[in-house]
Amino acid sequence: MPDPRGGIRWVLPRKANYWKPEQADPFQQVEFLGFIQSLLEHGEFVSTYKFALLQALADISLESDPEVDGTLRIPLSSIAEKFIAYYWTQAAPFHLANGDQTVLRQNTGTKNAAIVGKVVEMRKKHSTLYSAKSSQKEWRSLVSTVSSQIKLMPLFKLQTVGRKRLESLFTNEVVDGGIVLQKGVQDCFRRFYGIVIRLCRREWLDMVRRLNKATIGAPLDLAEFLFGCERNQWPGIRPVLRELQGGKCFYCQKSILSGQEELDHFIPWSLYPNDLAHNFVLACRRCNGAKSDDLAESEALDRWIERNKAHGIRIKTEAASIGLPADANASARVAAWAYERVD
Repeated sequence: MPDPRGGIRWVLPRKANYWKPEQADPFQQVEFLGFIQSLLEHGEFVSTYKFALLQALADISLESDPEVDGTLRIPLSSIAEKFIAYYWTQAAPFHLANGDQTVLRQNTGTKNAAIVGKVVEMRKKHSTLYSAKSSQKEWRSLVSTVSSQIKLMPLFKLQTVGRKRLESLFTNEVVDGGIVLQKGVQDCFRRFYGIVIRLCRREWLDMVRRLNKATIGAPLDLAEFLFGCERNQWPGIRPVLRELQGGKCFYCQKSILSGQEELDHFIPWSLYPNDLAHNFVLACRRCNGAKSDDLAESEALDRWIERNKAHGIRIKTEAASIGLPADANASARVAAWAYERVD
């Protein structure tokens, strides 16, 4: 739970006093699901931007504190940073069966989607997302450009279904550089996060397939390339985790030979498909396989909370050196959400 003094007050998520947004009533929950279904079935899609926007709203709803009045204010810059992170991987050259490489199309126009093009340009200058963020002037410029594009499209077209311009998720205006989710919407995104993400990514995947069919061929499965777990790209976080765990498996507490540890998302990737440094642990193959997509038992949760409480700054520092996102507050909120689901 976020501490009012600015730090993290780590408590067991199952306790009654942890942070929560205002809950939506059953009628609003049904309306929310109906709107998401209508949007995906009847909305006009000329690019993948709307899918990225939906995912950004869902992710930020898990990671953020609500306003006092129960709404959630989201700066356009926060949405832009999510867009850049999503498209950073997707803007990498895709390796075709014939040995060629290409950046996959993400829109129906004659040129690729503008945001994808900007990310491609940044990737030419920086090998990692962290490197791009470290170049503060370039990063601010990119975030500003992407924010402007999001405001132009898809922000106020997301909620247009047929000829109706709705405000089911947020008011169609930018106030102080951001949008405001309606009361109860943050809770709906949290409550139905898995459904929203799966539907969104399925439609995103299908659209990329259609747009690139002539290039890649219909049978090719793009899911891993577009949305796959990339834990293997973070070998640099292993040494600090091994040191903090004393060379033991995080779950069974038995020693593991160096090099045989497996990097595991403590809150499973299947529940929250984003990489955060504080969410990583090292596990033996047996425990990693047994845990799979399940939540860990309370003893491991206690241990995870205490580790991040005691060594959160160290993990953040090590993560920064390799470009791995690290946000202890977000990790705490995501854990609260995940364990709330099984109460």
